[in-house]
Amino acid sequence: MLKKILPALALALAIGGVALAANVLNYTAPGGSAWHVGGQLVYDAGGSMSADKGAATANSAGSYAVTINKMAGVVTTDSLSTAAGASQAITITDSQVTASSLVLVSRVGGTDTAGTPILKAVPGAGTITLTVANNHASAAFNGTFVVDFLVG
Repeated sequence: MLKKILPALALALAIGGVALAANVLNYTAPGGSAWHVGGQLVYDAGGSMSADKGAATANSAGSYAVTINKMAGVVTTDSLSTAAGASQAITITDSQVTASSLVLVSRVGGTDTAGTPILKAVPGAGTITLTVANNHASAAFNGTFVVDFLVG
């Protein structure tokens, strides 16, 4: 691992400020700009990525609107009974989001066992409109949904 880090560390030292601690290389260029690395990130077995993350519950009492001003988040719905062919929109206010942001969403849990959920996330200026659509021919949703999102 050290053989991989040393060339990058030497290059970074030659062009700006570097901190190396606990297998993490942090770089800030003179003037505070971020270091952009081309190529790919490779995680060894057991490796992970950590993002600034928040959580909120979207429910009918709050008109299905939540605020999570983070790069990533978890949204839990109350029990949905969305009919077949219908959808439920959830507005996520997030200062990290622009209209051109990439937003990745994934259903990661919940109690719903009916219907055919389809997730869609549309970024806007400071918001994400998350839609949980029921694509089933006849069955309504019958439970909660837990959805993760990541903004890039």
